[in-house]
Amino acid sequence: MSYGLVQGFQLYMDEAVIQVYGQYSSYIHQLVFNTNMGRTFIVGSATGSLFNFYPVYHGAELRYITGTYGFNGITSFGVQWDRVAYTAPINRDKNDNLSSKLKSEN
Repeated sequence: MSYGLVQGFQLYMDEAVIQVYGQYSSYIHQLVFNTNMGRTFIVGSATGSLFNFYPVYHGAELRYITGTYGFNGITSFGVQWDRVAYTAPINRDKNDNLSSKLKSEN
């Protein structure tokens, strides 16, 4: 089993991945993630043939990634796009009354 450097990235509030591309030969060599805020995250090195994934519907964003791996690395890679429906506002303020009420009930 091959192992590489673990890499990750964190999205800002309201930021979404809107394009994934990279390069492959017998396995995925590079993945590049572009966001709706213009940021780019690159994993791996540019070697092989190019592939490119992007949503066909305006407002869609990356929802999940699927794939398989083998001895040398990732051998297949797929993405799922969807529009996100935000049905309720997010309350970013701490509600001390709710916390106190929950504590008193338990």
